[in-house]
Amino acid sequence: MKMEQILCILLIQDEVYEVSISESATVGTEILTLVATDGDDYGHNAIMFSIVSGDDSDKFFLNSDKLLLFDSLDFETQFRYTLNISVADSINPAEALYSYALVNILLIDENDNSPVLLPAVAFINLLDNTSVGTNILQLSCSDPDVFQNSSLVLDIESGNTNGQFSMSSSNQLQLASPLQLNTQRLYSLTISCKDNSSSPRLDSSNIKINVVNTILEQIVFLNTPYAVIVADTSPVGYIVLAVSATDPDSNSSDHLRYSLEN
Repeated sequence: MKMEQILCILLIQDEVYEVSISESATVGTEILTLVATDGDDYGHNAIMFSIVSGDDSDKFFLNSDKLLLFDSLDFETQFRYTLNISVADSINPAEALYSYALVNILLIDENDNSPVLLPAVAFINLLDNTSVGTNILQLSCSDPDVFQNSSLVLDIESGNTNGQFSMSSSNQLQLASPLQLNTQRLYSLTISCKDNSSSPRLDSSNIKINVVNTILEQIVFLNTPYAVIVADTSPVGYIVLAVSATDPDSNSSDHLRYSLEN
């Protein structure tokens, strides 16, 4: 077997040649130039090349002695083509003599696919007494590329205050340190999945984590007890008293609703 380093081959009977081409090569790219010799006199030395077999998907074509790319390539679909190429010494098939050789076309993989990270979005309620090391969410990332282009790394890109969370080797989002309810109640994490190529592609997910108090504390009225005096001449709609309360389990009291029980 001969590994050709230039895009020109001398077609010799029963030889096997190899050439390489990037899967991202554009249609019309010249793959190689074919060369053949014939010692016959004029009339029997008209060299004609043909692709006999190996190109069922019509990826290649011959323009005289040039083998060109006819359709786009994809390494992940097919990474190798073996063309059986013939050369004839006459335009008249009945008079022609033929030689055949095989040309192996090897595709070079390119990083032409981006990873896909799932879930893309998630909202999680997490109890404030959750144990360190607890698995919070399983993420998955896939990439149809191969070799180093399919080697994937997940990482927390942003929102991980004080290293509160971490990623395990099995792509689990884990609690890395105890939660402090009074310090932070809501985390918005951006998690990325990158491939390991020299020009990496990536995908990302947004994960929101709401820290929930394990023991709900009682709502407290402010400035109690209340006592008011209302004149009997007060009109309907007169504001008798304004009350307020706080919820220790929340940073806001906007969600509180008031009612008269008796």
